Amino acid sequence: MAPDRSGFRGTFDIRRRLLNNEQQATVAMAERLIHPCARAGAGQPLLDIFMARILCVDDESHAANLKCIILETAGHQATPATSAREAITLLNTGSYDLVVTDWRLGDANGRDIVIAVRQLSDTPVVIISGYVDDAFQAPDPLADYYLEKPVNPEELIRIVNDLVKAGR
Repeated sequence: MAPDRSGFRGTFDIRRRLLNNEQQATVAMAERLIHPCARAGAGQPLLDIFMARILCVDDESHAANLKCIILETAGHQATPATSAREAITLLNTGSYDLVVTDWRLGDANGRDIVIAVRQLSDTPVVIISGYVDDAFQAPDPLADYYLEKPVNPEELIRIVNDLVKAGR
């Protein structure tokens, strides 16, 4: 590959330029976790891996995008939403295999997301929050899984994969 005007050779993922060092380390860790079957080359079977459509909701856009990057690195298709209103619109117009949401959103809370999901389907919901105790004590309907912030990418990928596989 010929160098561009800056002398750079190769490809560059622009998303990485938007991340701070801690976020870059998280993405690097997630990249190491890619399921070996997802790395299979052309003509090689993907065995028992299922690529899920996941909605990631967080009122902090960098957090929503980081969750998407982690889940995409694991082979899933992830869509960010930065408000409950946006998330509910996406839920009404699209089909998702799983929803990952923060609890405290700027214009609402995670319970609003859980209610919207439960009204439409039996799609699993994972709450990721610094306020897991508040989320867990909320009235029904409850989410399927609760994770404390900051979330470990390995744990997030494992839980998402388990929930998606169970829902197949």
